[in-house]
Amino acid sequence: MPFAPPVEALNHGHPTLWGNLGDWSQTSEYVEAARALARRLGDAAGLGPGHRMVDLGSGAGDQLRMWVESFDVEHVTAVELDPGLARRAVERTTAWGLDSHIDIVVGDAATARWTDTAVDRVVALDSAYFFQSRESFVRRCHSALKPEGILAVTDLLLGEGVPARVAGALAPFFGISRGDFLTEHRYRALLAENGFHRIHVHDCTDEVLGGFSRWIRSGGHRLEGARALKTRMGLSMTAWAAWFLARPTGVRYVVTTACRRSP
Repeated sequence: MPFAPPVEALNHGHPTLWGNLGDWSQTSEYVEAARALARRLGDAAGLGPGHRMVDLGSGAGDQLRMWVESFDVEHVTAVELDPGLARRAVERTTAWGLDSHIDIVVGDAATARWTDTAVDRVVALDSAYFFQSRESFVRRCHSALKPEGILAVTDLLLGEGVPARVAGALAPFFGISRGDFLTEHRYRALLAENGFHRIHVHDCTDEVLGGFSRWIRSGGHRLEGARALKTRMGLSMTAWAAWFLARPTGVRYVVTTACRRSP
């Protein structure tokens, strides 16, 4: 089963359907944090007017609207594994009048047909660590990008201590392939070996994992009633795991950019 974030619970009381972990450096409200993390990734990617891009793991559409309206990109090919989220993204982008700028493909980022022409940017917001093969993902991004095009992702990396070994053991319970949970050294090497240079890895563990954990543990999601019990439990497990593992020797949350080398 594809992983789908509990968007209604996370966005409770708001018309948005964000599903990322959020950048909590300037806010204590989920919707603002989720929007801030998307903007942070868009800034890191250098999105701008005229760009054609691919968004892998595009969710229910909020980030797609940001790419077009806030960054003025020309066209987005959005790939979403979960059919329900993809359907909602189609409905919402049409309602926003953005369907001429956005094409939504339902499928796995590793196997779906993204685009027939090379693009300026490929982004993955809180989705790369769920892909089955990191190497296949990197190769496909390289083949999709124009020379000097940019790959920008948020990702999880392993440290070198005991918490990292615990994280590796727990990874499959959170839908993450244990074999693709990499250290920064191996992560950089994988990108370089597959045709990327100008690799930047920015650690924002406390702003993202720490902030999300604090929000959930403080009851910020405001879920009530018996029907919400499963969602509450899932969010709480994620929050406590993030709290325990998010340290230099455990799991690091990073924003990574890499540029495809020219031939």
